[in-house]
Amino acid sequence: MKLLLISDCHVRGICPEGRRDTDFLKTQKRKWESVIDAAKFNDCKAILQAGDLFDNPNPSLSVMNMFAEILMELQELNIDFLTIPGQHDLYMRNQNLSNTAMGFFRELLLLETNEFITYNSIDIWMNAFGRDYSHIKIDNSKFNILVTHDMIGNSELYPGQQLTKAEDFLNTFKQFDVILCGDYHYPFKYKSKDGRLILNTGCLLRLTRNERDMNRKPFVYVLDTEIMKLRKCYIDAEDAGDIFIPKSDRSVKDERSLDDFIEKLKGKEKVGLSYLSVLDNYYEENDTSEAVQELITEVLSNE
Repeated sequence: MKLLLISDCHVRGICPEGRRDTDFLKTQKRKWESVIDAAKFNDCKAILQAGDLFDNPNPSLSVMNMFAEILMELQELNIDFLTIPGQHDLYMRNQNLSNTAMGFFRELLLLETNEFITYNSIDIWMNAFGRDYSHIKIDNSKFNILVTHDMIGNSELYPGQQLTKAEDFLNTFKQFDVILCGDYHYPFKYKSKDGRLILNTGCLLRLTRNERDMNRKPFVYVLDTEIMKLRKCYIDAEDAGDIFIPKSDRSVKDERSLDDFIEKLKGKEKVGLSYLSVLDNYYEENDTSEAVQELITEVLSNE
């Protein structure tokens, strides 16, 4: 069986700062059509998506309408869409999806969020953000796939980041033949000596003008479970130089620095749910990077 593997997608209405797109929804629609083309061409049974499907739990109606068209097209093609909630898909990181876009599409049977899905000889474990792995009970006679939204990568994204190395994670969870990761935003692939794989396709969209985003081209993997083979399929995307306004152009303001955030947090003795909600909205409005968000979370947890 063939499966299309994709990591963070961050479907959103607001165009990231520094991009030239005049219609960001159109840009995303084009990319998703390219994903569908790859799934059709390779005769994929399902798309596995590793969380942060949406950039926030309650996107605008225009975003919902655009993505509904994508999911309905997949349904017409009999291609399943299997996903897990990342922190961006959750309202205040509550695992209840009833008031989220992901929950809405699940109720319409346009996507699947169950923690366990099986296709004959293939078992797929879908591990959402914030969950541990104790509930997983492996059938060793099956081909086992794990989809997880966890900070796993090959190098730190910022100094002092708490990161699980991909090789270490694969060696810890030896019961899985393939592990698809989300949350890290940048691609990696590691293969163990016994042929097991851990990978991340990177974010579907280039959201920042940092060097790692500028130097990559978005892609997905197609996994053939019968012969344990990966095929890389590049997604329709223009050169970074054509998409991003140069940082030297001072008419475009880069996202705010961590120091700016810390200044705004000074004097706060407690951080309640209402404040966290405002902070999440601020992240969205200012296109705040995952790295900065993680640092702020660490600062707040230590207060």
